[in-house]
Amino acid sequence: MAKYISINVVGNETSGLAGASALNNGVYLIPTDKITIVSQTAANVGLGQVKIIMDTQVAALDTYTITASTSASLGQAANLPVNTEGRLLAKAIQYAMSANPGGVISNVSPGNDQAAIPVRCYWRSCDLAAT
Repeated sequence: MAKYISINVVGNETSGLAGASALNNGVYLIPTDKITIVSQTAANVGLGQVKIIMDTQVAALDTYTITASTSASLGQAANLPVNTEGRLLAKAIQYAMSANPGGVISNVSPGNDQAAIPVRCYWRSCDLAAT
């Protein structure tokens, strides 16, 4: 298992998300040994959101909320189509966590949405909040 998963956020400033900024673009490294839950509820599938709940040193839980959108939604907030594969984004994170045995970093690629004509997805935000 990789020690970190990598989330590459692009186009945050044109995503239409509240608080979007070019400063939020870039690569986020998340330590896999602190991840306790990767969750994408049915309500969050269409929003393109997945939550990563972390167990921190201070016995508090922190949550990363990661949002994806398609290239077609640049410049506007747009929901991903509810897909037939279930929780596409959570599966991508879980796959990256188990990939690259003995490696240091594994990249999380959100893949394509499950619309009639699939479109490539991109990570648009990665926010950390204490829970």
